[in-house]
Amino acid sequence: MAAVQPGHDPVEGIPADDLAGLRVRIDAIDDELVGLLARRYAVTRAVGRYKAEHGMPPSDAVREAEVEAKVRRLAAAYGLSADLVGEVIRTVVADVVREHTELREG
Repeated sequence: MAAVQPGHDPVEGIPADDLAGLRVRIDAIDDELVGLLARRYAVTRAVGRYKAEHGMPPSDAVREAEVEAKVRRLAAAYGLSADLVGEVIRTVVADVVREHTELREG
């Protein structure tokens, strides 16, 4: 399913008083979020293996700052809290760095 574009109404077609319908939509979006995280982790694990095999450090502060800046800009474009989205990506990146550290240490 394609990402919702800024300005698109994700509840289009669901009456505002249809709580059950809205919750079904939320559940479907949650499923997508978890799927996207799984896809992201599959790629970051490959990056972690590459770094471990090539003696690279598990963390790359420059790349991490670029990623956070990018998601904060995206958050603003979608009308979301840049602080919240920044916190989410920092949490994900911290966990990825932990995994990369474990791969490196064997």
